[in-house]
Amino acid sequence: NILEHVPKHSIIHVQDFQDTKDLFQYLEKVATNQTLYNSYHEWRHLPQPDFDRKMKFTNTRATCRTCGWAYARLYGLGWNHDKQQVQDLHIPRKTCLDRDTGLLQHPVIERWVDSSHSSITSKRQSATNPLDDSHLICLPNTVIQDETALGIDGNLIRLVRQNDGVIDMEIHYTDMSQSPPRVSLQLETKLDSASTTFTQVQHGQGRLQDAQSRVTLLTWPKNMTTSHPKPNTLQVTIDSYPARLRLVSENVDTFHEEADQAENYFGATMIEDFYAPVEVFYE
Repeated sequence: NILEHVPKHSIIHVQDFQDTKDLFQYLEKVATNQTLYNSYHEWRHLPQPDFDRKMKFTNTRATCRTCGWAYARLYGLGWNHDKQQVQDLHIPRKTCLDRDTGLLQHPVIERWVDSSHSSITSKRQSATNPLDDSHLICLPNTVIQDETALGIDGNLIRLVRQNDGVIDMEIHYTDMSQSPPRVSLQLETKLDSASTTFTQVQHGQGRLQDAQSRVTLLTWPKNMTTSHPKPNTLQVTIDSYPARLRLVSENVDTFHEEADQAENYFGATMIEDFYAPVEVFYE
């Protein structure tokens, strides 16, 4: 609606007239009445906070705005269509670990349980600690790796990496003299549990989403079972090692019609990269 984007009493709207005859008569009246004509320009001398807020983005060159949009699309960031600016995701893209257990606390809360659904203890192996007394370690959005030993014997090792806006995990079992244990990883998301839906997209790909955000869990091998024991929780059962997992968080596209169920460009790229990574050869 054009009236939502222009100052009040600044245009003559054709829908305000019954037919073209009425419109023509009014245009003729405006053209011959100086006072009436000037009334359509009074907005230029009055504060226009709503109009200024909507049109402030035009102070930035179109090429710069296009570059910002491309950057947001490439890296899966949010895009404010009104302000034409990059913005953070609804679930902020940062990775926080518990300093002692090494388990994820953001963007998901990480828990491990055994085949009897009992919690598995964990101990962080990496030496990096926060500068303050906080129990959380929030990692920068760069290439980073952290290691945690799971279980009493510590033979189950979980590596977590943050890179390119996704979280990758590798799970290894180091005691080759015993049969590998069957364990389950539970990831409690920050999604709205009242509106969360679960979709098993394909083998090895399950996702949860609410009205604003989507969290996708990828597994390799693909035959690992992904489920959602609670409305806002993803779970995967692991019984063969090594195992690889990837967690992808993205905004739901609510701007384009019927796009709310599709991965955005970043999500689709990260899924393809997980299952079919580009090979690198060195001579």
